[in-house]
Amino acid sequence: AALLLTACGSGGGSGSSEPQQPPVTNPPPATASRACYGNDQPACNLRTYQVMVESFVDGDGSANYGVGYGPSQHNGDLQGIIDSLDHIKSLNVNAIWLTPVFDSCAGQGGDDKLDATGYFACDFFNVDPNFGSNVQLKKLVDGAHQRGLYVFLDGVFGHVNKVGVSKPSPEGRLPALKSGGAGYPGQLVDYSQPQSLAYFKEVARYWVEQYGIDGWRLDQAYQLGLDDWRAIRSEVERASAARKTAGQQWGTLGYMVGEVWKGADEIRAQAYGPSDNPALSSAFDFPLRYGLVQALAVEESGKGGQGASVLDASWNKVENYPN
Repeated sequence: AALLLTACGSGGGSGSSEPQQPPVTNPPPATASRACYGNDQPACNLRTYQVMVESFVDGDGSANYGVGYGPSQHNGDLQGIIDSLDHIKSLNVNAIWLTPVFDSCAGQGGDDKLDATGYFACDFFNVDPNFGSNVQLKKLVDGAHQRGLYVFLDGVFGHVNKVGVSKPSPEGRLPALKSGGAGYPGQLVDYSQPQSLAYFKEVARYWVEQYGIDGWRLDQAYQLGLDDWRAIRSEVERASAARKTAGQQWGTLGYMVGEVWKGADEIRAQAYGPSDNPALSSAFDFPLRYGLVQALAVEESGKGGQGASVLDASWNKVENYPN
């Protein structure tokens, strides 16, 4: 499965072997300085292919879930993605976003379908054995880079599996956890306790330093405070800059895009932060996504056929985004 979704805002870094894009003929207004323009910012030119790992391609018969949401056989794995890299490259994309690949302690929390999504992990430093191994993930990242493709992992830093976090990090850390309330399928990370931020800062830099990933897609970004995102972003940027200084071509982009599946006000408040003290520099633009679908087709709710009238909607106003 694949998804192309607009991201707004800008990332930093470099390291792309992509050919030069046509020059921008209409320069942006001076007040939109955090918007993404120009060829000097590789993050402005990302064309991202989402891979839903458990429902993609079965490349390893020993690494399977066999259950999940939707009509797939749910036997997708990292080997299947490795085997498909040439196909993905042929689609004229230059980046891959993998849904979460970390160990979900399958079967221990009582919901194998949820575990198959990867969104409630129990170990953020090891690949889910139903997807493959850390060695295979490194092979995937290296193979993508050889084809000129960035690789982004899915960072779920606000909640974990119902069974908790199964083992300390390589540096001996564990996050503090708290209940998500009745009916919540996992546990929330308690960022009022400093060990939680320290743990996920280690997670964020580890996969850049050790595997050369190019950044993170950040699930349910509203579950963390802006100061937490500032600290994690700084950690990723330092790790990426260190790789660049060391002469590495990849793992230097340090791109981070937040998911706040709400309106422009919430995206601004819970992901970007204020212009003079930004948290994340990029976020999925869900208002734009729904506006475009309503203009050109029909969205999931049945609303559509709006044509050019949606251009006056709030998602199309630059003032909704930080300067």
